[in-house]
Amino acid sequence: MIYVGIVGSLTPLGQKVLSFLQKEKDAYQVVFCVDKEYKLNSPKDATYANVEAALSFNQAPSLVIDCDNENTALERAKVYRFYAVPAIMCCTCLPDELDDLRCSYVAENQKAPSLLITPDYRLSNVRLMSFFLSIADLHRDDLVCLTIEVTLPPQEHINLSRWLYWGKLLNDKLGKPEANYSVKGNTCNFGNVVIKTINDDTLAKNNSIVCVNMSYGNKQSPCYTRMKTHIKDCLTDSLSGLKIMLNWFNDNPKEIATGKVFANHLSKVISERKKNLS
Repeated sequence: MIYVGIVGSLTPLGQKVLSFLQKEKDAYQVVFCVDKEYKLNSPKDATYANVEAALSFNQAPSLVIDCDNENTALERAKVYRFYAVPAIMCCTCLPDELDDLRCSYVAENQKAPSLLITPDYRLSNVRLMSFFLSIADLHRDDLVCLTIEVTLPPQEHINLSRWLYWGKLLNDKLGKPEANYSVKGNTCNFGNVVIKTINDDTLAKNNSIVCVNMSYGNKQSPCYTRMKTHIKDCLTDSLSGLKIMLNWFNDNPKEIATGKVFANHLSKVISERKKNLS
């Protein structure tokens, strides 16, 4: 039995995760829920307004699944390390922040269990970006331009930190690891990578379209690799990605015990699956 704490339990994704775990009650038991909408901490109902309260009042769970705001995830990651609980979380850490997490220890100077971090739970996005990361090395010397175009429903704003994370990884592969970014209107220029955002009135709620275009070769007559993914239910796609990480957690207890911080983990699990199938 895996005893799970859910953080961000009242978010749309948190509700979807909670429903999934409740259907899998032979394998999982939800031991507490955390959300800022809970104004008071209630040990009786196992509902808490913040992570520290939940971990202070409860015996440490087998795992925390974090569905809360990824822009504030780093602070929660430090809490998980302090209380020595493993967690699956969406977090776009910078390299120095990851190093700090990797060096974090619990009281008594023992390593905390592992954190499994991904910049995006959306499986389709991770597959798309993982593909371009795999071929970026081939075009380090002949790249013309790499553009990521993100289309969202009306009034929905892009989470730029998520896409800057992917841009950072791609720039590393393409030979500009120290690139800075500048934002003008709906376009972000970032080293070898350009990120464009569009709101489309015809796109339904909870949908998204991501198109990546890499041009390379001769600037006068470039070649192209272009791929597009249309997610018609971002919550379901996020749950699919989270399930893959959850299965990896269940299948790799020795790795969890090492205390490592596994960054961009969903992408790495997908890559390992492809290797095993080939």
